[in-house]
This record gives sequence, structure tokens and C-alpha cells, in this order.
Amino acid sequence: MNTVFQTNLEFSEKVYYPKTREHKVYMCYSIKKLCMSESRYVLLIEGRVQRGGFRSFLKKRALMLGITGYAENLPSGDVVVVLEGDENAIEKLIDIIEKEAPVFIEIERITKRKEDYTGSFADFERKGADVLEGLENSNVKEILLNIASYSKSTDEKLEKGVEILGEIKTKQDEHIELTKEILHETREISTRQDEHIGVTRKGFKDISHEMKGYRDLHKEIRELRSEFARLKEALRDAGISVS
Repeated sequence: MNTVFQTNLEFSEKVYYPKTREHKVYMCYSIKKLCMSESRYVLLIEGRVQRGGFRSFLKKRALMLGITGYAENLPSGDVVVVLEGDENAIEKLIDIIEKEAPVFIEIERITKRKEDYTGSFADFERKGADVLEGLENSNVKEILLNIASYSKSTDEKLEKGVEILGEIKTKQDEHIELTKEILHETREISTRQDEHIGVTRKGFKDISHEMKGYRDLHKEIRELRSEFARLKEALRDAGISVS
């Protein structure tokens, strides 16, 4: 049966019952586009948000959520982000920005403004000044330049390099925290060992004291036996029979 579904999609008037894989993909895409609530948001992100892999982070997350637009470095040091796509996806991206920003990024404030959807973007772009501008650490700059030499897109590769460095720093921080936990546990084990040693020493001391008591008692018993033997001998000498 070759049923025809009439739609009001701007890119197609008809979507056919999926007989082939291509038809199925086209139909799923059409239904998805029909159900989406297209929106446009402009974000002004303030703080230490440049030269930390932020635009690459935004581009990667935006494309994963099917969002188009751009992220641009401003001369003020802030970043303006224009987002177009499904409103739920945009809200999810904003939540990701607030909670999962790269390690070198410190967001102070996000100002959000909703505008009319235009559909003017086909991709998500990175705009603004090169990541190396104003970079003072010569060692980091040299590393980033070496990374950039393998790519025609210098700016994007440099920011990718910063993102990689951020991931390395995050792993280092995790290792430091793990080391602190291990040291803390080691100290606790050492404390418990000291306590056990203290208890053991006290036990040995108590045992030693008890042994001394037994030795003293044994000595007294020997002395009493000797005294008793002398007494019996004296009684015999006096003619008194002692059993």
C-alpha cells in the first residue's frame, strides 16, 4: 500500500510511506522538523570566557543538539552567542553552558534574550579575535602554535589545543584529589596501627606485671615451704612426732 501523507513542511509538500531506507530517513526528518518549535536566542556571556576553548566547546555542544548560529569573542572580553533551533535543545545547551563549561572558563553572568527565528544559519560558527591575542604565557603559546602547524584553520586548532590542555588540567586535578584521599586513608590506617601498637604494648605491660606477681607468689611459696620444713625439724628434735 502506497499511502501518501500531506504535510505543510516548507521543504516538501508530500512525504510517502517509507518503502526504502532513504524514504524512511526523509520521513523521520520531516516529522521531526514539523514537531520542532524553532526559536532564536542571543546570549551575552560575561566573565573569563575567552582563550579557554569556550567557542569550540559551544560549537561542539550546539552541533550535537542540532543548533545553528555562532559564538563570537568581543573586544570587551565577553562572548556573544546566537542560537537558532529547537527551543528545548537551546534550553538544554544553556544548562550545559552553566554546568559543564571548560575548566579554564569562569562564567560570571549570562544574559539571555529571545528574538524572532530567522533560519539564516546552516552551521554553527566561531567568530572573533584569535585565541593567541593577549596570551602572556609564552610556553603555552609555543605549545598552541605547534598544535596549529598541523591545521589550516589556525584559530580553531589553537582553541582546540586550549580545550585539550583544559582536559589535561581536569585530569591532573582529579589525580590530585585522588592522591589526597589516598594520603588521608593512609594517615587513618597509620593512626589505627598506632592505636593497635599502643594496645599491644599495654597488653604486654599488663602480662609482664602479672608474670612478676606470679614469680613473687612462687618465691613466697618456696620460702613458706622452707620455713615449714625447718619447723618440722625443730619439733622432731623436741621429741614431738610430726607426720
